[in-house]
Amino acid sequence: MDPSKEFDELFQRMKNIERANEARRDSLHKLQDKVRRKKRNGTPIFIFIAMVAIASFLVLSLGKTEEPPTPLAAGVVEKDPNIGAIQAVLEHEFTGPDEEYLQIAEDIYKQQTDPSYEGYVGTDRSPDEAERITYLEDAYLSYFTKAGFDSFVKNTPAMAAHIFGLDYRLTISDITASQVENQNSPTAYGFTGQVKYEDKTDVTTSFKISGVAIISEEGKIDMISISHGGLLDWIDEKLK
Repeated sequence: MDPSKEFDELFQRMKNIERANEARRDSLHKLQDKVRRKKRNGTPIFIFIAMVAIASFLVLSLGKTEEPPTPLAAGVVEKDPNIGAIQAVLEHEFTGPDEEYLQIAEDIYKQQTDPSYEGYVGTDRSPDEAERITYLEDAYLSYFTKAGFDSFVKNTPAMAAHIFGLDYRLTISDITASQVENQNSPTAYGFTGQVKYEDKTDVTTSFKISGVAIISEEGKIDMISISHGGLLDWIDEKLK
């Protein structure tokens, strides 16, 4: 099939992304509600997942390349600064859990749920998230434009797989990334990666993540969409 026609067909299907984002948001809400119920029952478990903003249409497509991309070694920054930015973001997203971030997230949670907490504000007021934003800026901002960073934090959302209270380990390998060769999206990059979830008994489960990044400024991501490949649903089951 002609690449342009194929892209156009994919673009039409991507118009359903709003419903997909709503489904993702509902799933994240269920995760959060489930943990809150466990907290009320005395179970020492916490989860912080950034709430997904109103979904916007993504003009994205993985497209096709003439040759399959070569996997990037973990910890090695690609010579192409655009691919290097994507790699760095994925490595931070799927390596953990990040204990520093989880402590910040727990403090935010206590602001709304623990009256004995010094910074308690209850549920009628928004919690102070300045420390969380500072952490995310330090971790990610150098790989994004400002608008791209804001979208990533609110819509993806960032750090969704970093869960407090579960004894597990996340690692990512076999990251591939390549530019989409289509005139309708000259700055789009498709990517994949293999994420391993290892539980406290050393049992490992693998998930294939994938997505698309739009990059118009060298080394700076304008927008990124990541499919977690069933990882968040797996975590949901672990919380039951």
